[in-house]
Amino acid sequence: DAANTLTFRLPQTLVTKALEEIRKTSGSTVVDLACSQTDTDVQWVVTIEGAGEFSEPQLKAMYYLGDLTNTCKLGLQCYSWLMTSVDPLLEERCRAAGGTVCGETEAFAVAKELMKTWPHTQLPGFDFPIEWSNIYCAREETWYNDLVIEAFTTTLSAKYGKNKTIFLPQLQLPDTYEGNRVPEATRVALEKATEDYIFLPINLNSSHWACIVVDNVKGALMCYDSVDKRTHLKLLQAIANEIISTTLTGFAQTTMHSPTQKDSDSCGLFVCLFFWKRLWKEGGSDYTHMGLRLRRWEVLHAIIEFSKGQGA
Repeated sequence: DAANTLTFRLPQTLVTKALEEIRKTSGSTVVDLACSQTDTDVQWVVTIEGAGEFSEPQLKAMYYLGDLTNTCKLGLQCYSWLMTSVDPLLEERCRAAGGTVCGETEAFAVAKELMKTWPHTQLPGFDFPIEWSNIYCAREETWYNDLVIEAFTTTLSAKYGKNKTIFLPQLQLPDTYEGNRVPEATRVALEKATEDYIFLPINLNSSHWACIVVDNVKGALMCYDSVDKRTHLKLLQAIANEIISTTLTGFAQTTMHSPTQKDSDSCGLFVCLFFWKRLWKEGGSDYTHMGLRLRRWEVLHAIIEFSKGQGA
């Protein structure tokens, strides 16, 4: 109603802080904006100096709009990347291959689909929930989330039929879980796995992706960190040794020191390429700027095409 309609939106950081204060006071984290409150319901109100009083539903609505605004901004950035960086690259490849009339590129088609699709639309075909908004981070200068990595390895499994992916628990460094870093469920899954390769991505310090690959054909565990950092590798080696001592007895452990990334946001991509190269040698053959741009596009395209095929 008009009494609850606001003509402005508070900064998202301020809204988040106000909702956190309500949560701490009320002990509740859920407000159903679709249900009208009655006179007997507790009305939580936050007074913000210089701005006035704001009810919990108003703050929740502001938070939703702020979050949606940011999501749409990320979607537009992904669209712009597809149109200004990937589309010309694919056109150039077409002409280099002898094409005279290349027509609409696949990147152009994906960009159009992205623009007309609601950000929170689910991508069908995966056995975990993933939305279009979750793959906006496929573009350059962004950090892969776990859903992109899991979705891409799902496409690899469907294509090659030789791999399985199990995420290791996130760890903060310095780590204090020596000898107890691999959950029992993960150990059981590793023991039962029949695939040639088991991909084990791990998130370090909530800011970096690294991985271990179990090669069941050669009986080996490969540790890989795209920045080749000593502390990261020592942790990966310790995890690998824990797996060998408790689960995969007799397996060898090796450490891979290349390829290495030259930027600050491609660790997830390099992990995906490391996985891909186990199955297809050309998957990690070009680490130039343009080569990595093309691989980012191929990761995104593989996810979308897989989803289309499963949803058909």
